[in-house]
Amino acid sequence: MERDQAAQKQDRRIARRRRLQLRADRIRFGEAFRFHKGDCRLKARGHIGHAQGYTKVSPRGRALRILQWMKRRFLRPLPISVLALSAIVALTAGFVWTNRLVLAQYAAVAWSKETGVAPASLTIDDLTLDGATLKNIVLGAQRISRIEAAYTLSELRRGRIERVVFSNVQGRGQAGPAAARPGPS
Repeated sequence: MERDQAAQKQDRRIARRRRLQLRADRIRFGEAFRFHKGDCRLKARGHIGHAQGYTKVSPRGRALRILQWMKRRFLRPLPISVLALSAIVALTAGFVWTNRLVLAQYAAVAWSKETGVAPASLTIDDLTLDGATLKNIVLGAQRISRIEAAYTLSELRRGRIERVVFSNVQGRGQAGPAAARPGPS
């Protein structure tokens, strides 16, 4: 009898050790499970060299394990993707901000050609969130030494500029009733 108890105790130790080993293997190898239709048994896939064991799982436990698997499969890469996308956006914003003068100069010359004011050239000296300074502006026969504009972003979105100062304007212009009339033509 004493021997039977010792054997049972040894069997329990071996079974416990095997359960712990299977659990460690699942954790170590990503816990890949194969589900069998028709019953609630869960077959844990072991790696080569280990026996595959069956575990009884309730339907609720099975659903929880499926959710855990989905979380590992789909939600772990999500923070990495968000971080990568944030890094790309930050690098793009940094590039645009550091090259804002060149980009704004290119856009201004392209806009002047699009509206029909040819030939046009200018140099953007300063461009901030509350103002801009343009130098050496040539629009056809008009030459302007310096233009300073002050604005706020909300007003600029509405197409309004708070203050514009022209310095050293030279050029030829037409005078007549149409040229003297204020407002849109």
